[in-house]
Amino acid sequence: ILHLLSLNIFSADSQSPYSPKTLIKLGYWASIAEPGFSMGMERPYRYIESKRRRSGKDHIKYKERYLGAAFQMYHHRDFHSLLNIQVEWIQKRQFSGGLYLQRSAGIGLSRTFLAGPTYEVDAQGNIKKKNGQGNYYACIQLAGGIGYNWAVKRNIPWNIYIKPGASVILPYNYYFLPKPTVELGVIYNVKNFWTAHPK
Repeated sequence: ILHLLSLNIFSADSQSPYSPKTLIKLGYWASIAEPGFSMGMERPYRYIESKRRRSGKDHIKYKERYLGAAFQMYHHRDFHSLLNIQVEWIQKRQFSGGLYLQRSAGIGLSRTFLAGPTYEVDAQGNIKKKNGQGNYYACIQLAGGIGYNWAVKRNIPWNIYIKPGASVILPYNYYFLPKPTVELGVIYNVKNFWTAHPK
């Protein structure tokens, strides 16, 4: 009986109370001097917990995988505004202290809106003002960053992150246009909304 009790106690101690939740994020998203914002959701579909004992203490790491969706926007003064909707694959390495590393890949559809008025001249020389002019593009983004998650140690449902990266829109003048980007934001861990049970 004592042996069974000891096994149960060990099993309970070996299970971490932390598990990744569905996340809602909001942040500043920009490309050089083009300020904007990003908002979206990340849902975990898999995670692996590993434990190592060092200096008498357990050090736990979590390998987490998420699928997400995001809406992004930036404004380039006197040129255009860009809206982007994309799906993302996110990989995170969460440490027991709260720090985590992440990388992501996304693909989406972008739409630009020209900042100034646009006019069209027909064959008879008539001038007509055109509203809402712009173009559609495919957008590919790669990024990697660092963050801190208070839910790991203190059960506080917030974390912060910074994620530099690069985006490419195409076709752009028959080619493609690469741009450096940076995202800085906050994430809220949602407990009772679209509950996920990753394995």
